Amino acid sequence: IAAPNDVAKLARHVEASRSAHSHKLNDRSSRSHCLLRLHVASGGGRGGGLLVQKQFLFVDLAGSERTQKSGVSGQRLAEATQINNSLTVLGRVIRGLGGGGGGGEHLPYRD
Repeated sequence: IAAPNDVAKLARHVEASRSAHSHKLNDRSSRSHCLLRLHVASGGGRGGGLLVQKQFLFVDLAGSERTQKSGVSGQRLAEATQINNSLTVLGRVIRGLGGGGGGGEHLPYRD
């Protein structure tokens, strides 16, 4: 990526590859999580100047869903159940990493 337009092109590509469907509560409900890591480096050219590097992590999680209100069934219900379970597990891991428990306990990152 060499220019801002390249970032926009990448964002369009990522959005096009994500899974989304509509239901009673939302016209476009994301059915997948997305993580994008962007490394930026500036300087350090021919003059041997200071090279500045930064890293950005963008996270877009599929939202939890109240399946009774959304009216999903079949495959969409199975997807919603998996999304809700994955968000619950993520919350447990974050709490564990943040020391929300008694300390030293197992982090359930494989659940």
